[in-house]
Amino acid sequence: MNQSNIVTSTGNFLIKNILWIIIVVVLFTALTIYIAANNITFEKQKTVLEKVIVIEKNTPISLSSVTQDAEASSATPEICKQLDNESSCTSLGTCVWATATDGAKQIKKCVVAASLGMGSKAAKGSDGPNDMCHCSDKGKLIPWDAYYYLDGSAIKKKKGRICTAKGDKCTN
Repeated sequence: MNQSNIVTSTGNFLIKNILWIIIVVVLFTALTIYIAANNITFEKQKTVLEKVIVIEKNTPISLSSVTQDAEASSATPEICKQLDNESSCTSLGTCVWATATDGAKQIKKCVVAASLGMGSKAAKGSDGPNDMCHCSDKGKLIPWDAYYYLDGSAIKKKKGRICTAKGDKCTN
């Protein structure tokens, strides 16, 4: 094909289809005028956030943070004493709900949980109360019958341990 045939073919196409070309141009022009007259805007679709991933800097444990943790756990006995039901006591993780029987009297208390040690993957409080026994009003050591701790979303029960104190009298 030479250059004159291309120009001739293009001219013939335009002449045969001029009516359709004019109709399409008029339609697009009318649509553009309508959009401009009615102030119609097309906003870009907003993306939906599915997940947020937080990447934290891994810092080594310092002696001061260990000291702060020890100080925080030493304040727990006062907090545990204020709690008077099983669910609020176990929700802290640093307290356990312990029960004992002193004759006919049932004892239920929120007491400090024994620490698990650094790096332990066990549930907080699963090692039982810090005090192995309850000191009765008469000064006698009474072992805990059972203790309750929070493991995930469930409160679990474990049997109390035998008192290992010297003698059978309380020191406080």
